[in-house]
Amino acid sequence: MNEKVRELRKALGLTLEKFGERLGVGKAVLSQIENGKANLTDQMFKAICNVNWDGRHVNETWLRGDSEEMFLIDPDDELNALKDKYRMSDVEYTFLKEFFKLEPPRRESFFETLDIVFSAVHAGNVPEAVPEPVEELEGESKKRHSASTWKNPRNVPWIK
Repeated sequence: MNEKVRELRKALGLTLEKFGERLGVGKAVLSQIENGKANLTDQMFKAICNVNWDGRHVNETWLRGDSEEMFLIDPDDELNALKDKYRMSDVEYTFLKEFFKLEPPRRESFFETLDIVFSAVHAGNVPEAVPEPVEELEGESKKRHSASTWKNPRNVPWIK
C-alpha cells in the first residue's frame, strides 16, 4: 500500500506538503509511509479514501492493491454519458437513476414482476397470427376491446 500512496500523490500532482495538508499530517510522516519506513495506519487509510480529491474519491480496493481503478467512478457521470449516448429523455434518465439506487434483490424483484406481467399479457392478449393490413389490425383491436368485460368506471374520455 505504501507505493500506492506515492502513486496517488503524484497522480494528483501534489507535493508531500500539500498532500499532507489535505490528510492532516506532516510531510515527514508521508515520506516515511511512501518509503516503506512506516506503515499506513487504518486512520490514514480511511482519510485517503474519504477525502474529496477534486470531485473524486480514492477506490479503497485500488489502495489495497486489488483493483486497477485509482478513483471510484461517479455513477452520475456514468449515467450522464449513457444519457447522451442513447439520447435518453429526462424521464428515462430519472427512472434509471432511481432504479440503480435500489438494492440488487429489489431490482431483481422488479424484473420478476415485469416478467409475470408480460407473460400474462402475452398469454391472453396476443393473437396467434397478426393480420397484415392496417384495417385488419384495427378490426382485431375493436373486436377485443368490445368483447372486454372491463368498463370505464370514471368515464375517462380517451378510454373507450
